[in-house]
Amino acid sequence: MEVAILNHSLKRILLTIACCLILLSIVNSEEDYYELLGVERDATNKEIRRAFKKLALEQHPDKNQDDPDAHSKFVTINKAYEVLKDEELRKKYDLYGEEGLKDDFHGGGRYESWSYYNQEFGIYDEDPEIITLNRAEFEQTVRQSDDIWFINFYSPRCSHCHDLAPAWREVGRELVNVIRIGAVNCQEDWILCRHQGINRYPSLILYSGSTTRPERYTDEKTTKKMVKFALKQVTASVTDLWAANFDMAIHNTETADLPWVITFCSSGLDCLSDTSQKKLAAMLDRLVNIGGVDCDVSDAICERLDVESGTRFYKPGQVQKGKGQPLGSLDAQEAAIEILKLMPDVITLDNDSFEKMREGLRKGEEQSWLLHFMVGNDVDLELRKLPALLEDMNIGRINCSNSRELCRNLHIRHYPSIAVFKSKGGHEIHHGQDDCP
Repeated sequence: MEVAILNHSLKRILLTIACCLILLSIVNSEEDYYELLGVERDATNKEIRRAFKKLALEQHPDKNQDDPDAHSKFVTINKAYEVLKDEELRKKYDLYGEEGLKDDFHGGGRYESWSYYNQEFGIYDEDPEIITLNRAEFEQTVRQSDDIWFINFYSPRCSHCHDLAPAWREVGRELVNVIRIGAVNCQEDWILCRHQGINRYPSLILYSGSTTRPERYTDEKTTKKMVKFALKQVTASVTDLWAANFDMAIHNTETADLPWVITFCSSGLDCLSDTSQKKLAAMLDRLVNIGGVDCDVSDAICERLDVESGTRFYKPGQVQKGKGQPLGSLDAQEAAIEILKLMPDVITLDNDSFEKMREGLRKGEEQSWLLHFMVGNDVDLELRKLPALLEDMNIGRINCSNSRELCRNLHIRHYPSIAVFKSKGGHEIHHGQDDCP
């Protein structure tokens, strides 16, 4: 009896293994969609779109009319794109290959003209300041976030959407690191757009937190007016300093442990504009106090600090004569970088210090690390904020240009990437949007 049961169990195990091997052989015999598009298996939606666009421009039948197989080749590429751009289809394909798509996907055979891919497809995919969102990303990073988002819902077939694009790019550059600027292609994510009540293109909607009702922008679509509208939603404050409130504001117990950045304005002399001060306050919220003094009105303060005009950085408790560090730029983005360079920096790790860090974590001798993997030498404004915001965690960076093998061994393929290395061992790589708190 026991032998019969054992034989029956063994047959079931062997049958299961055989089925798995058959399925594996089917998957392996198919053309790999990721290889067809030339992307990694963990590629982002933007990387998939960019790879497909490049292939579309090269291999489209309109450009290869002498090739009798051009249509069938392009259908294969188009099918790969249609599957990988869809979150649910991509999951099924990753698990079961094409076999898993038989009941859910029958597309790929229809495609657009070459000129469509050249002029209309992926309008904002090359703009680093604009975050292109699909349905899953929208739910996670917009609706479940307290960040302020200004989003352009557009259709690539809409001429007004193309007319707006240059101004929207300017809005992105003006407000980078101040709020989040996004774009949603409603032709590809029509369900998302329908759920958001989009019935015309382009539609510009501002989201200011998960509990606040979205606000539609209806004014003239100029860069200046769109930026002004978005900045009205920014809650970070700028303190107007004058004789009556100066000492009270500077020594406020709630903000006394933060540095001060004060701009001093006098007639005919340079200082940060009101808009630049507002942007700076948003970019450096919870990191510094931002204030402004009109030296024509409050000349006693300017005389007391021996400053006639310009902007100064003061360390906590040192808003005194001769203590301010002058800032050279009137641009909010450049000024923010100058300020952060005067504050605690993240720790740069090389191969040796990384191994020492891992050993310290395994032994429980160090607190957790958040590491930023990057290439080049650009200052990352969001990353530079973290040492002051995450005091219970070590913050570091690794330049993969200098530590290629280390990054390869950790399977870091996208830059920038963020990973958390935990005390007692183990690590987790963040695969979502690269947005810091």
